[in-house]
Amino acid sequence: MSTRRVIHAAGRATLALLAALAAAIVLCSCQVSPERYRAMKDEIELVDVSTLADGNYEGHASLFPVDVKVELGVRGGRLVSLELVKHFNGQGQAAEILVDAVLETQSLDVDVVAGATHSSITILKAIEDAMKKGATL
Repeated sequence: MSTRRVIHAAGRATLALLAALAAAIVLCSCQVSPERYRAMKDEIELVDVSTLADGNYEGHASLFPVDVKVELGVRGGRLVSLELVKHFNGQGQAAEILVDAVLETQSLDVDVVAGATHSSITILKAIEDAMKKGATL
């Protein structure tokens, strides 16, 4: 084997090792402790729906790697529509049921979805963002 091929093969191995290391760092940085998730859930402001002005409001939240955009419709102090416009979710698609739960309860005080906690919190933060835009008090 020529010296050039050995150097090239070593370069590829080094590149593969660096890629694996970068992936491990990204995966480890995404890990959030259960205590931190509870704190994040507690940070969601429970906006009083009856204080919202009629209208349509857009909300956005991003909590790496999850990115969410929602559209919220309010009429007569009630949530009448809630659409998940964007949900870049990784493995958190199950959290999308929160949209129905929020509409049904007329509140952000809903349980997060087990196995999709990260997406659950990000979806709730996006809805909170939209609700704050409609708050009149």
